[in-house]
Amino acid sequence: EKISGPGTITFSDTTSETTMITAGREGDYVIKCTITSSGESADGTLPITFTKAPDVVVAINSANGNSSYILSGDVSGENATINLSSGDVLQITTTLDAHPLYIKTAASVGTDDLVAGIDNQGTTNGSITWDTDGVSTGTYYYQCGSHSGMGGSIVIS
Repeated sequence: EKISGPGTITFSDTTSETTMITAGREGDYVIKCTITSSGESADGTLPITFTKAPDVVVAINSANGNSSYILSGDVSGENATINLSSGDVLQITTTLDAHPLYIKTAASVGTDDLVAGIDNQGTTNGSITWDTDGVSTGTYYYQCGSHSGMGGSIVIS
């Protein structure tokens, strides 16, 4: 049973040992669980955070020296353009251990022009996830913080 949270939740089977829980909205929820075994019952609460799954997933596992990122996944190629619809969630994962990755409003090196509200900007080995819900349509950029040639466009329409 839901104790708190911003939306409705449903359970696939409330009598099963395992159940799928689906939330109507992203956010933090607390649910009450009752476990029954051999005639004995115990109650407890469980905090759960629901987030929207990425719509577009891109990996950067290699580079062409200092001149380009090589993308794979839902978008592939050297410095390929990533096309999104407004409201999509983009996840870019890099494993290069070099070439700090940023999402920006301008194609520029360094840490200027960062898109606000994105965690893990500048990662060299990890993921950046960007929920474009409420973001203005237009052209943004994924960019290496050190090399001007390493990056490409993110177009939101």
